[in-house]
Amino acid sequence: MTEETLICAESNCPVDGDWSGWSSWNICSATCDGGIQDRTRTCDALQPINGGLYCNGTKIESRPCNNINCEIDGNWGTWSLWSVCNATCGGGSKKRTRKCNNPYPSAGGSTCSGMAEETLLCAKSSCPVNGGWSEWDTWSMCSSSCGSGKRTRTRICDNPPPSYGGSFCNGITSDLDSCNTHECPGMYIE
Repeated sequence: MTEETLICAESNCPVDGDWSGWSSWNICSATCDGGIQDRTRTCDALQPINGGLYCNGTKIESRPCNNINCEIDGNWGTWSLWSVCNATCGGGSKKRTRKCNNPYPSAGGSTCSGMAEETLLCAKSSCPVNGGWSEWDTWSMCSSSCGSGKRTRTRICDNPPPSYGGSFCNGITSDLDSCNTHECPGMYIE
């Protein structure tokens, strides 16, 4: 025999690990306004053996997803204070308002439903009505046909009559006047 073979390096050679393929992307963590989704891989396409190195790199990969703005439906803010009544008597109204701003609708969200303004009746009591004089009646007959007679006329506080705390007419209700002031014809006896 001219040749001899000897077995050496009886230990197995190291084999480094190798990655499997990436998994599918998982479901995004949000449906809008931005989320994250991941995919993974494992170091098992080739397992590290005989002291081989573990796979080089990361086993998880992430990316942003669903970066569209979420629809936001509008909601009413608080009511304002009531306005001052626009009358003090005889019927009036006061108002209050609110805005669709808690939050404002955005990205196609619906606007608030309902009324943005409310009206309330106020000052329901009747207003005071001050009295007013009627026209003077006609003069009465003169108390004398000559020598300074008197006549009168009257008026009434009923145009309109005072009501709901209104004041009575200011002035007099009757008027006195002189009449037939010429001298009476005398009878002379001789």
